This record gives sequence, structure tokens and C-alpha cells, in this order.
Amino acid sequence: MRRNSRNVRPRVLVVIALALTFCIGSSLLFRFSARSPFQIFHASAPRISQKKVLHAAEPPKHADGNHKHLSNPVTRILVIAPHPDDETIGTGAVLYAAAHQGEELHVVVLTNGDAQIHAVQKTFRHTPFPPRDFIQLGWIRQQETWTAMRILGVPARDVTFLGFPDGGLASMWETSWGNHPVRGKYTHVTAVPYADSPTTDTPFTGSALNAALVEILRTFQPTQVYCIEPHDVHPDHWASSNFVRLAIAESGLHPQVQYYLVHYPGYPSQMRLGDYVDLPLNPPRPLAGTASWHRQPVADNVRRVLRRALTAYPSEDSVDLTFRRSFARKNTLFAQLPTPRLKYASAFNLAASGALPGSVAVLPHSGSSQHHIPSAAVLQTVGVLQLPQGLCIDWQTQGPLRATVAFRVDLWIVGPNHSPHRLTLLVNGKMNTFQWIDTGAPLPSTVRPSVTLYAAHDRGGVLLKEIAPPAGSTLFVQVESRDARQGMLDRMPLEEISLPKTSFPGAQQKP
Repeated sequence: MRRNSRNVRPRVLVVIALALTFCIGSSLLFRFSARSPFQIFHASAPRISQKKVLHAAEPPKHADGNHKHLSNPVTRILVIAPHPDDETIGTGAVLYAAAHQGEELHVVVLTNGDAQIHAVQKTFRHTPFPPRDFIQLGWIRQQETWTAMRILGVPARDVTFLGFPDGGLASMWETSWGNHPVRGKYTHVTAVPYADSPTTDTPFTGSALNAALVEILRTFQPTQVYCIEPHDVHPDHWASSNFVRLAIAESGLHPQVQYYLVHYPGYPSQMRLGDYVDLPLNPPRPLAGTASWHRQPVADNVRRVLRRALTAYPSEDSVDLTFRRSFARKNTLFAQLPTPRLKYASAFNLAASGALPGSVAVLPHSGSSQHHIPSAAVLQTVGVLQLPQGLCIDWQTQGPLRATVAFRVDLWIVGPNHSPHRLTLLVNGKMNTFQWIDTGAPLPSTVRPSVTLYAAHDRGGVLLKEIAPPAGSTLFVQVESRDARQGMLDRMPLEEISLPKTSFPGAQQKP
């Protein structure tokens, strides 16, 4: 026995030493490898290619290669979320139902959520935090999303991460459309750094994200799209909604679009840990009249699964967990937005004071969600009107116009050929000067139009001369109030306006 003990002891020590060496080596590889830790330790983790994603559920074709026209098309659900966890918060019950009913679905996450400083602190527990830690966090949050989707019944192959910059989507939309890529806040990169993303090495520009979404839409051909409600106050969220809506118009498809809300003051109501499962999910009072809100009951067993999925993001802190779980309620909540028609008038008194006339396609605003801003900055309505001279964009504020409050006007024109063009200008508070903003997006023509500014007490507006979008076009209009110190004060969410299929009488149609 003694001789056997002497023989065994060295073997045990050798095994322990080998185990320690493996653990230390694995830890160093995890920390310093440029590859994903899940590529290292989880060889079975799916590597999703663009071709596999976009052709995974392609519609049937005739022998000539053209897509069949189906009288009863299969339900094809596309969920688009700005960050990991938003897809579960907003559409978890929908994903569960679709997965268990065998419907075709796909989830697209625009960013990897890699700019969360508290998550890096919790995960790595050291300072300072180099950029590679935030990229590793992006891999971790991707794995957490796969886990949540698996709980809901959605396989990892039906989830795509585009890897665009967390915290940078609004900048990509407003200032970095075609040039000057956004730089990741903590990753310090200007292109997608994730090796298994279909957009690897794609620059952080608005046009690149728009092109990726258009390709996904045209190939997957969804019948239903779920995306963020445009009144959401998180900059990444409202920007993601803008990108999706523009991409749908550019794709030429006409899916049913359902909008879900995540961040808005006081939403969801009665957010307390543990006592919300029997409460309904209702829209915030300021938004109740801005859209048609639809509720569907959620069964108890589905709520239990949804609660499990909402806890599958351990990199986030307990406050985030309380917030996420507060969405596991008695019903789902989705909005459908109206699409007003552009109207034509042979004459319009630009200098008239008071409310916008009935001939204008008026877009009511729910009111600013920010407090302590001047009444001159609170947008109440925005109107769009086609005149013989050009296109008129008109807004009304809560109080008289003020010299310190400027306005940014953003106009997209998506013509019948689905080619988008953009005009963006900044008007000073006195409504007597303006400047064009070069976002890098294509212009409607080689020469920018001449502009007439006008103001009347609490109303301001611009007349873009000789701009007459072709019949059948789609317009997107967004107006913001701004000041030099605080930046954006209030924002009228991007509004979609359709044009009739026939030309306006007397209006010259520009290509």
C-alpha cells in the first residue's frame, strides 16, 4: 500500500499542475486573443454568414427563377432591435408564439451593446478598461442573447448581429451618413469588429447600415416587421426606428409594421419588482393618441418563459433586470402609425398666424418628454404642403419663437424607383438665416434648392423652391429644436408621408 501511495501522489500532483496550466493558459487566451471567447471555448457556436441569413427562408420560385405570387403568403416575421435584450423586452411573447407555431422568423440586432461601462466593470473587475474589453463584452452580450432566444424557442441561426456602434446610431443617422464614420465610444473602432457578423469590417456610416437593412428586407421578404416606436427617447432607439422605416420604403416592400416602446418617461407604469405580472401594459398617456395601440393577452405559461428569458442577460446590473422583467405582463403592446397623404394647395399664406390650415398634412406631436426647456422649443405640430412654388415644411411651437432656439429640418424623398435623397438644413431662431448640413447622403439634384424662410409668432417654416417629389413617392420629415449649448431640445419623430399615385394638378413633378 505504501508503495502504491508513493506512486499515486506524484501522478496527482502532475494532474493538478496540468490543470492549473490549462486554466491559466485559457484565461490568457480569453483576455488577449482577438477572436471571440466563444469561438475559443464554444466551437459549436454558430458562425452566421450573410448568405445563410438572408437566404434561410427564401420564398418559393417558379421554374424561371422568379418568385411565386402567393395568394395566402406564409407569415414571415422580422424583429429588429437596437441592442441585445431589446428584442426580448419588446417582442419576447411574439417570438415565443411564432417559434412554437412554426412560423418563419428572423431577429436582427443592430449593435452588440458594447458601450456599457457598468457591464465591463462587473465582468472584468479591473481598471483601466482597454478597448478590447468592450469588444469582448460585445461577444458576451451576443451569447446572452442566444441564451434568451433559446429559452423562447428561437435557434441561434435565426439571429443576426450587425455589430454597429452602441451609442452611435443617432450620429450615424444625423451626421455620418456617407462619410466620416462614427468612432465607437469605448471600442475606439470605426468599422464592425466582430468576425462572425455578416457586416464584418463595414464602416460605421448610416449608408452602410441602411444598405444592410435593405438587403435583409428584400431577401427575407417579411410580411410583418417589429421595430422601435419612433417616440422612444433613447437616441439609439429612435435612430434605429428611422433606419428601419427608411429601409422599408427603399426596399419596395409593404409589410405590416408593428412598433414596440422600451424607453419613455414613466413607462412601463408601476414598475416594481415582483408585483407587475398581473398588471396590464398600457401606452404612456402622452402617446395614447399618436398611434393605434393594440394589445394581445399573454398566457401565464408564456409569461413564466418570458421572465426566464428576460433574466438571461447577467452582464447587466440588477436595476436593468428589474426594468426588463417589468415587461412580462398580462398583454403585449404594439403601435401602428398612420401615414398621412401629402396635400396640394394653389396658394398658402406663409405669414399667417395661428394654427396650421386644414389643407396641410398636419403631424401632431405628443409634446416634449424633456423638462425645463423653453416653450419656444416645444414642438406641437409639423405640417407639410405641396405648393406650385415648391415644398413647404411648417411647424408650430408651444410659445413664441425665440432667437436662442434654432431648428433642424430633415427631409428624405424616396421616389418610385426606391432611390432615397436627402436635404438637411439648420435655421436660426430669428428665422432669417439658414445653413445646409452635409450629411453625405445623396441630394435630390446636383444643385440645392433656393429657400424662403418665414415666421409668425409661434410658427416657423421653410419653402424649398422647385422641390416637387414625383407621384407615388414617400417623404420622411423630421424637425428638431436645438440650442448651441444643450444640442437637441425637442424632436418631432420622423414622420412618413405618402404622395398620391397621380400628379398634383398644376404641380411640376421633378425626378
